[in-house]
Amino acid sequence: MVTDVALLTELSKSWLYKATCSRTIPFYQPNGKQIYFDRTEVENWMKQNRVATKQEIEQEATTYIVTGKFPKKGGAR
Repeated sequence: MVTDVALLTELSKSWLYKATCSRTIPFYQPNGKQIYFDRTEVENWMKQNRVATKQEIEQEATTYIVTGKFPKKGGAR
């Protein structure tokens, strides 16, 4: 459980326990003691706060210069 997520995320088990305590990472605790994780939820959690590539930023800048507006959210940033 925690060991598997530590291997997947390359985060320490200590950090993961702190993250569950502060409810930073999604987890399950059906019996009140053992901690379980859903792999898909952990992978989605890891994909938060995506950083745009240089090419995406340059495209946004070009769009802004041409139209005077930033591209709508949901794309690169």
